[in-house]
Amino acid sequence: MNKITLLNFFFLLIFQQLLLAETNNHLLTGRVIDQESNAPIKNVELFISGATVGTTTNENGEFTLKTPFLPCHLVVMHISYQSVVLPITKSDHFSIKLSKLNHGINEVSVKGKNMRKRNLRLFYDYFLWNTDKHQIQVLNDSILKFKRDKYDFHAYCNAPLIVRNNNLGYNIKILIQDFHVCKKEKGKKALLNSGRAGIFKLKAYHYYLEMGQFNAEQRTKITNNRREHYYGSLRHFFSSLYLGKLKENGFLVKAKKDSMRYPFVLTLAQKDSKRYKFNSNIISVVYYEDYDESPINLNYEYNGYRYHPSSFISLGKEFEVRSNGTSPELQFEVKGYMGSSSPANTLPDDYNPK
Repeated sequence: MNKITLLNFFFLLIFQQLLLAETNNHLLTGRVIDQESNAPIKNVELFISGATVGTTTNENGEFTLKTPFLPCHLVVMHISYQSVVLPITKSDHFSIKLSKLNHGINEVSVKGKNMRKRNLRLFYDYFLWNTDKHQIQVLNDSILKFKRDKYDFHAYCNAPLIVRNNNLGYNIKILIQDFHVCKKEKGKKALLNSGRAGIFKLKAYHYYLEMGQFNAEQRTKITNNRREHYYGSLRHFFSSLYLGKLKENGFLVKAKKDSMRYPFVLTLAQKDSKRYKFNSNIISVVYYEDYDESPINLNYEYNGYRYHPSSFISLGKEFEVRSNGTSPELQFEVKGYMGSSSPANTLPDDYNPK
């Protein structure tokens, strides 16, 4: 290969890498202004929900941001304004208007304080579900607001709840639109104080920030914690399904009818996503790992393992999986191992295990 050909090859390689980077990072630009005065607002925080990607506006209210995936949600927040969440489907330029908050001061009675303590206890029972509570701290639960009756409990906040997860090495900002807890018995709602185990549903937007500087030993520990947390997770399953490597990554999938060969049916394959439908109302998914907490390749003989069962229950809708193993919206119910994650103990959607 002569020098000119080699040089051309070199530039072609660089061009391909730049093209790949452009494909995986979609540019969002815009300006944030006051709803009434149209004046630019500086120091507005913007982030891609579920990711580690965020920025703030400059003196002119302008911002530039690259999202690692589409579709996504762009969250726009300022301490003096109402938060805004924008669904994003393509790279674009945005003009965003924010409305000012009315900060009122309310008197709190002794009865109100006691009720708040009860509400906080119930909130933490489910928000920190299945976690090591010594590793996770909520730094500002005073911003939480609650609504409850005999059957339903709701929590929400107008500013982000800040969670410090020492185990995974993230500070997580969570803007909660609705954290709903209820209890059911034979398909019907049961009283919240019935003593039965409840279920929760969360509608929220997450922003992940690295906690700071770590020494080599701490960094290795956090890296291992993140990898172990990822293995066997719903995102690990989605990624394996997308790549067609379920058994290679430790997942044994069976429909209610064991003879059914394909529990999930691919209905649409696009550039960066795939759509699937259920081939059975209930699908069993069992994750197998070795004693080092790594997935087992089920195509080969194995011994010495642990397994974790889950059930996927169809809601009669198709579901989408992006190329990075995430889903814009979960369109089915998950029970068991993969359905019991605490909202405070999650990894960002742009996390990639090595």
